[in-house]
Amino acid sequence: LKIAGTGPLEADLRRAVSEPGMNHVELVGHVTGEVKRRFIAEALCTIVPSECHENFPLSLVESLALGTPVIASRMGGLPELIEHGRTGLLFPAGDAEALAECLRRISDSEAGTYEMAVNALARAKERFTPQRHLEQLLETYRDAIGDAGKILNTQEQCVQP
Repeated sequence: LKIAGTGPLEADLRRAVSEPGMNHVELVGHVTGEVKRRFIAEALCTIVPSECHENFPLSLVESLALGTPVIASRMGGLPELIEHGRTGLLFPAGDAEALAECLRRISDSEAGTYEMAVNALARAKERFTPQRHLEQLLETYRDAIGDAGKILNTQEQCVQP
């Protein structure tokens, strides 16, 4: 298990990892660029165990784009990004046993995990490409322009004698 990143719990994690029997856990700190991409691409899965109401964590999208299934907490916008059993697995935020069960499921089913990896990559290509982002942005602008026109027409009608 490789734990990437830093934060206020880092000292607690370092103590926990130094305990006997934890030699399979490695704290790699903050990683970027090619090192990060390699870690994600080579991983069986990535885990986003957020207990905060995140909407669109880049690490989750990067994992999907590299064909790596994601285990994420069922919190904030994460369930909208992960299709449980298809592109990854979801568990209740803060539920360590449910997270452990997700990890067992991923590690015990090579075929199922491979299928999730294929689906993760397909989902990323479908929803998160620059072209798709541009299409969604332009659609938002068109909707806003349409709404603005309706508001202006309503105001003009109200002003008419």
